[in-house]
Formats: sequence, C-alpha cells, structure tokens
Amino acid sequence: MLIGTEFSQQISVEQHQTALHMGSGSIEVFATPAMIAFMENTAMLSIANNLNEGETTVGTFIQADHLKASVVGETLLCHSKVTAENGREITFELLVTDSKGDTVGKAIHKRFLVNKTRFIEKAKELTKKR
Repeated sequence: MLIGTEFSQQISVEQHQTALHMGSGSIEVFATPAMIAFMENTAMLSIANNLNEGETTVGTFIQADHLKASVVGETLLCHSKVTAENGREITFELLVTDSKGDTVGKAIHKRFLVNKTRFIEKAKELTKKR
C-alpha cells in the first residue's frame, strides 16, 4: 500500500530549463515543461524503492498550475504525496515551492505501474504496425 508515501527533492533552476531555451516562451524563467518534468520525476522517485524488480511507472495524466515565475539560480523544492491507488494506477499530489516558501506550481498526477520489458515490447510492436 503506497497511499501516504511522501518524497521531496530540490533543484536549482538552470539555463537549459528556461522557457526561452526550451522554446515554450520568450524569457529566461523556469519553463512550465521543465516544472512538469520536475514534478513527474519527483513522483516517480517517490515510489521507486517500493517496486518489484523489472517494474517502473509511466505518467498517464497531469493537471498542473504554474503560478509563479522562477529565475535561473532559484532553488525549488518539489514535494510528492501518494493520495490514491486504483489497481496499477497511482495518484499523486505535487507541490513546487521556491526558497521563500511561495508556491510555484501544484498538480494532480497519475502514473501507471508497468513491467519494463513488456511495456517496451508492446511499444515496439505498436510502432511496427504503423
């Protein structure tokens, strides 16, 4: 049972994570796609040690709000909490805050538990059919 599992990690915003660099905007602030990746990575890592050999999770849904800009060099903290499990689907609440404790972003995220080998084989098979 993963419900209640929590995990946090922090990063310092780097140039390659800006909207200007990623092409999602025209200024040098933390890009929304970078925030989403930070959130998904935090969720993934939060339960990684609880999975069986050969298992991983893949993101299937995210609903996020990016509420505050962050400049290069700003330290950001992402906190993840598992709020629900429905079979192989795991739901997370995510919160990103800055060094002042202000909310930068928040999200509801779902990940699906898969067998790595079978998942890749199925993806390759689907690609061949195209």
